[in-house]
Amino acid sequence: MVRRSFTLIEAVFVIVILGIVGVAGSQAILRVYENYALQRAFNRLELESRRVVEQVARHLEYAIWDTITLDSATTLPSWRAKTMEAIWGTYVEDETSGRRVNEPLFSGYVDLKNSSDTTITTPLSKLNETLVGKELYFLRANTHAPIQTITDPTHLELASIPLEISDMAYVIEPEAYSLELVGAADNQKLNLKIGDDEYLMAEHVRSLILWREGQGSLLRLKVCMNDEQLSLILNCQGSGAGRGFCAEGFCKESVVMR
Repeated sequence: MVRRSFTLIEAVFVIVILGIVGVAGSQAILRVYENYALQRAFNRLELESRRVVEQVARHLEYAIWDTITLDSATTLPSWRAKTMEAIWGTYVEDETSGRRVNEPLFSGYVDLKNSSDTTITTPLSKLNETLVGKELYFLRANTHAPIQTITDPTHLELASIPLEISDMAYVIEPEAYSLELVGAADNQKLNLKIGDDEYLMAEHVRSLILWREGQGSLLRLKVCMNDEQLSLILNCQGSGAGRGFCAEGFCKESVVMR
């Protein structure tokens, strides 16, 4: 006798096997997707945290070291920044090589013998009107005063008499710089403040911590970032709370030396 169909038991058996394979397959696909999402989120956090920590470090590298202060409660810094126009200056053609090189506007040296009150003589400088309104910061003396006029390429007039001057100085921006975190504790915005103006540097920041080492000659900083998708995958509100990423976020460190 030839069979032309499955029995009921055989059909049920096939359906059960297909169900088991389907469940196992869907779980495998889910794990693959979760691993992909995790890797993608970590890569995104790696790039973003590196960008933020490098950006903060770069700002502090252009700060006058003695003006950097850390808030006692938040450790967030404030500082006075060097004027980049004075450092980079203008491009001129080098007579020897024929290449265009940048010539600083301010040499950094002050001739104390030929400087008095508000008149400052600075040898080897190429001062111009772009520096008017900036401030002159005297190293070691830790004093500064606004630049009122440029008399000639090596002489300038200050708007006020500083308490003390020294033979080394920087041209600095007139506004104070600082960093601030605003928003919910685990999802803050990092802003750069220049005077009364604010500029967004990063979002989804959990914390930014700075501290001094090496008798104050070294500044360490640590930024920790958050990611909502990663928090959901790791169940940070449930079983994953208080562990690894859920406890601190994705963190990156850097060092700024004097």
